[in-house]
Amino acid sequence: MTRVSELRRPASSFAVAALLLAGCGQGAATVADGSLPDGVPPEVVGLEQLTAAATAPGGRGLMLNFWATWCQPCLEEMPDLATVAREAEARGLPVRAVSIDLPMPYEYETAEAVTAFAEAFPIELPVWIFDGDLDELNEALDLPGPVPYTVVFDAEGRVAASHVGKADLATLREMAGSVL
Repeated sequence: MTRVSELRRPASSFAVAALLLAGCGQGAATVADGSLPDGVPPEVVGLEQLTAAATAPGGRGLMLNFWATWCQPCLEEMPDLATVAREAEARGLPVRAVSIDLPMPYEYETAEAVTAFAEAFPIELPVWIFDGDLDELNEALDLPGPVPYTVVFDAEGRVAASHVGKADLATLREMAGSVL
């Protein structure tokens, strides 16, 4: 996996604008009730790493939440996702928030904007930034395309539960419980 710092390019006004736009709107402040775990900056992952993590046998499985900084329902569900992540991680189920912002135009500046967003509006769970073709990702993991989208893979790499759209706390807990 690549750290965002390894992709750094000079900051641009686009990165600042993306961060400001991401922080605007009535629900953006709702993700500011926690912080990323100390020393765990967002990591950039490609299709190969993401599919390997999602389909690797062993352990308890994996819960992935696909989101974007520009997606208001994504931001609104982050506090509930963070709560479930703490609960699930304590029971052995890793939970990752996978940003799909990077494949957008100006990818390196966008990576910096997602990192800045995660620092400005902490979300209390590890963040992966997907770097690759979104159509290939959707096909490889049989994803519907729109975000937010949450999927739970069992210990054998099979889809145990999925939800398209904003999920509430009860739904996220039920999804995690499908493999715990």
